[in-house]
Amino acid sequence: MATHLYKRMVYKDGSEVARLMAELLNLTGEIGTLAVGTHADLLVVDGDPLADLGVLAEPKHFRHIIQGGAVVSGT
Repeated sequence: MATHLYKRMVYKDGSEVARLMAELLNLTGEIGTLAVGTHADLLVVDGDPLADLGVLAEPKHFRHIIQGGAVVSGT
């Protein structure tokens, strides 16, 4: 299985939830994107959660966990 990385949540009209929340919190440039110098919470899984939501329920599918921009699990 390929590893999938979903870095943004998108409404059906295409607007980016993460970017909007950063603007609302006056944290534009600090959160809401994946870039050097920003804070990120990210889960990288082995599998496609859009095809099989179960990959998010089983830690054996977790490849990397990043919290607040720091790797807390994985290599």
